[in-house]
Amino acid sequence: VGNLLPEEIVRFKEYALAVAAKPFLGQAGFLLIGLAALLSTASAINATLFGTARLGLAIAQEGQLPKAFSFKSRTKHIRM
Repeated sequence: VGNLLPEEIVRFKEYALAVAAKPFLGQAGFLLIGLAALLSTASAINATLFGTARLGLAIAQEGQLPKAFSFKSRTKHIRM
C-alpha cells in the first residue's frame, strides 16, 4: 500500500520516491532519498567511465581504430 496517488506519481515523476518517503521520514527523509539518488547517479557515471577506460586501447589493438589510439603511457598505470 502506497501513500501516493497515481496522479501524484505522474506529477512528481522525477522525485516520486522522495515525496513518498516524506510523510513518514519528514524533510530529513526527503533530503536523504534525494542525496542517495545523487550518489547513485554519480556511482553509475563513475562505473561507466572506469569500465570504458581501456576500450579505445583494446579496439585499436584489434585494428578497428587508428594505431594512434593503441599506445600506452610510459608511466605505469596511466593511459594516454
